[in-house]
Amino acid sequence: MNHIIPRMNADFTAFVAKQAATGHYETRNDPSMSELASMLDKIGKEFERHRSISDEKANAMQSQVEDLETRLARPGAAGQTTTIDSRSAYEIEFKGRRYPVLTKSGRLADFASRGGDFDLADYVRAAVLGGSGQKAASGPALVQDYIVAGLIDAIRAQTTLIEAGAVTIPVDAPGIMARINGDPTVYQHTEGTSDISESDVSVSAVTLNPKILAALVPLTEELVSDSLNLNRVLSTSIAAAFAQKIDALGIAAILADANIPSSSVGQDPNAWANCLTAVGEGLAADQQIPRSMICNTADFIARGSQLASTAGTWLGKPPVLTSMVEYPTTSVSAGTAIYGGFGGIAVCVRQEMRMEVVRWQVPDKATHLLVAHLRAQPVVLQPGSMFIQLKTVV
Repeated sequence: MNHIIPRMNADFTAFVAKQAATGHYETRNDPSMSELASMLDKIGKEFERHRSISDEKANAMQSQVEDLETRLARPGAAGQTTTIDSRSAYEIEFKGRRYPVLTKSGRLADFASRGGDFDLADYVRAAVLGGSGQKAASGPALVQDYIVAGLIDAIRAQTTLIEAGAVTIPVDAPGIMARINGDPTVYQHTEGTSDISESDVSVSAVTLNPKILAALVPLTEELVSDSLNLNRVLSTSIAAAFAQKIDALGIAAILADANIPSSSVGQDPNAWANCLTAVGEGLAADQQIPRSMICNTADFIARGSQLASTAGTWLGKPPVLTSMVEYPTTSVSAGTAIYGGFGGIAVCVRQEMRMEVVRWQVPDKATHLLVAHLRAQPVVLQPGSMFIQLKTVV
């Protein structure tokens, strides 16, 4: 081994001397500038490709998360059993399904997935004219869920009963709810004494299986083809028509309910003094000061036109009824008014609303027909929470 070391020292000394003489170090297999540029360009392209793939995966994951959030937000999703959805007043459970109970500020559309920008006008045009990727033939067709939910919300917004406090229960199958016809009696017990009796409380079942409400809307070919505000016109017209019918059915159910207390003597609701007397009868029946009053439009104007004994001074609502809101409607006959919070009224609505377009229903007039039908029915659940004022007592 010793003879190798001197040889290595000699070679190293010669190498150092050569580098000192030439002024540079010897290099082997170094890349040129063009090769370096090519390598950097290749690295940049690979980075862009990797980032593009990562962005696509991230967008796909975000879309899946948003879809999952929408599904989980629906009532009954993911096995929800105790959490009450903040978008509804409360929920009911029937046959394993949970249904939201909506007050007037709630929206059924919050429980329906958004399907894009397709609206009612697009649906009608697609059925009549074709296009938009929709079926262009006549016959029954289900409108997308979010359009149906939006229409039902528009109907609810124009329904006087719901504005006055009635709740909405959207269901997808027949069911029943309990109706309270009377309150239980509470007894104070003395030890060793038989002083507790069975209450006379009466609870009965109300079937939630609403009948069909239908409306027919004629549409000319020119209106469908050229109207710029077709969606708004159709939505407004359909909503107003259905709301008026629901009000009429609900008020008829209230007036026909024998368990709702009413005026013992004639009390014309066209004067505030008579209204105050009616409220007094309601208080005597252990009711609260009413939050809402539904009356005929003529009676509403008559009360508003009352002048005080001082000329030029409007009489106005009695101070004790300041918090009561008046809801005038033609669905109530003149001489009749209904008081209460109206939370004892429920409008049961099936979540399906069908739209059928009958093409060329009147061929010689180039007219089509839009058939809209919805299953909805108001029911009385707490008759003791309302009072009926009557001008004429039979």
